[in-house]
Amino acid sequence: MAGDRGAAVEGYRAAASRTTSIPERDYLTTRAAQLAAERESRSLAP
Repeated sequence: MAGDRGAAVEGYRAAASRTTSIPERDYLTTRAAQLAAERESRSLAP
């Protein structure tokens, strides 16, 4: 069963905007970008 990648991306972005830890913010932002890229590449695949 596939998860809701769009919701996950938004969740990571929201968490990144709330954290005061720079390493955590960087991790969350990177993870959001990775999921967004995966989501986009899956939508472009035939």
